[in-house]
Amino acid sequence: MESRFENAWPEVFTGLDATVRQSVVATLADTALAGTEPTRQDAVDLVALACGDISETEYRRRTAERVANSRGGDRSAEA
Repeated sequence: MESRFENAWPEVFTGLDATVRQSVVATLADTALAGTEPTRQDAVDLVALACGDISETEYRRRTAERVANSRGGDRSAEA
């Protein structure tokens, strides 16, 4: 049975082996359970990380950038 993430973004999961697919889906599900709804870009970046296409450092940088952008950017300098 496919997850809601696989149903929403099937192209992101195309060609992945079962282990990588399951790992990405589990991570996205954990994120959702923690209260943050994953985006397609979250899934794309997790797949890239799991496949070794990006480093963990790059994954964290991208995630932090998305979080900052979703909050209207870093406003700490304005305080």
